Amino acid sequence: MVVLNELDRFHLAITAIERLPDRGGAAGEEEIQQFRQRLAAHRAYIVENGEGMPEIRSWTWPSMSAAGDGHGRQQR
Repeated sequence: MVVLNELDRFHLAITAIERLPDRGGAAGEEEIQQFRQRLAAHRAYIVENGEGMPEIRSWTWPSMSAAGDGHGRQQR
């Protein structure tokens, strides 16, 4: 449903790149093309399997303790 409403990570990234000056140049255009290819593959997978791709469906936020990069709140 998120993909249909264009609120998924790929559409949001495309929108962000499109708002950059010069759309991020050649690198930005390449990224947009890659995101559109991923969206097309996702749609094809849904048609064939009746559900979202596992990498999308099973994605979870990484745990705070696993991040360990000093960002965010520390676990006590």
